[in-house]
Amino acid sequence: MPIEVDSEIEVFSEDEFHSLAHRLMGIVFDVHNEFGRLLNEDVYKQAIRRRCEAAGIVPARREVEIKVHYRDFEKSYFMDLLFARGFLVEAKTIDALNNAHHTQTLHYLLLTCMRHGLLINLRPGQVEKRYVSTTLDMAARRRVVVHNSEWHGINDSSQRLHRLFLELLAD
Repeated sequence: MPIEVDSEIEVFSEDEFHSLAHRLMGIVFDVHNEFGRLLNEDVYKQAIRRRCEAAGIVPARREVEIKVHYRDFEKSYFMDLLFARGFLVEAKTIDALNNAHHTQTLHYLLLTCMRHGLLINLRPGQVEKRYVSTTLDMAARRRVVVHNSEWHGINDSSQRLHRLFLELLAD
């Protein structure tokens, strides 16, 4: 399954990630303190991106596209912020972060083969943050074992679905 990312990607070590996270969170806190908690998500993302550029955390990109293809299917995803080609930030302005937001960030990490990301919420009185990490690389993600000895196709449609499912897993 071809995956195209509209940026070069670098895989940061945990130490590199946390060093940059410390600098970046200082900028996030400054933006939150200055602007408050009630603005639109795009305003925060633009301010964070510009301040990171000014601080030398470059390149600083917003809405980096990830395209996933399979046969005639194509789906685009957009990372909120990408710094230094390897630091993903998903920014939210919601009441509280939940598992769906964590899963979204993890999904982007897996699609881009990055190992670490940061999920932030700028709506609460204090910035809410979660570090999101994975140890899975592309090879580990593709190690799949299907136990289908008890599966029985009941018609042509179920056989096609079975084949498609196995093709998707192999891809």
